[in-house]
Amino acid sequence: MPGKSPLGSYVYVLGFSVGIIKVGYTSNPRLRVSAYRTSLSPFGISISDRWVSEPHGQAADGEAELIDFCRLQATPVNGGEYFAGIDFDTVVTFARTLPCTPLPLVPLAKLPAPASSAPWRQVAEVIRQRIADGTYPPRTRVPSVIQLSAEFGIAQATAQKVHGGLREEGLIYTEPGLGSFVARQPPAEG
Repeated sequence: MPGKSPLGSYVYVLGFSVGIIKVGYTSNPRLRVSAYRTSLSPFGISISDRWVSEPHGQAADGEAELIDFCRLQATPVNGGEYFAGIDFDTVVTFARTLPCTPLPLVPLAKLPAPASSAPWRQVAEVIRQRIADGTYPPRTRVPSVIQLSAEFGIAQATAQKVHGGLREEGLIYTEPGLGSFVARQPPAEG
């Protein structure tokens, strides 16, 4: 079971021993599956099947498409990500059709900003460009501090400066406990 990756988040499908299917996305499948095992074990429920995509930049959108697919095919149970009356393999077959493009790895040495610029400014410029070109559309998650650190080979404190700078510019906002997301509209220039 994979852990965190600088290449993005994962879409997953879990089948529980009681016939329920859970779909979602996560930045760390290993922790997510472990948490389900721990919380369900006292009730005699286990994970009978599991599927995890490759890490990619469209996981949030993929989760939404997967939920929509399951709503049309099955009965929602206990919230929007749990379903009864659908076969695990059917859900996985659909999940495999979802877009799955890994986020590009950009070594710090190949960043577009001048080398004399502070590393956090160089990384912030890459993220700004990804927002501008639609790699990170409005209201989608941007890489976490840990993901930025892994992708660009920078310290987590430096990655925190990237987030802080982009927040100050109004390009991203942070939801405590959920992550940082692209703002709905870029701030007006001028």
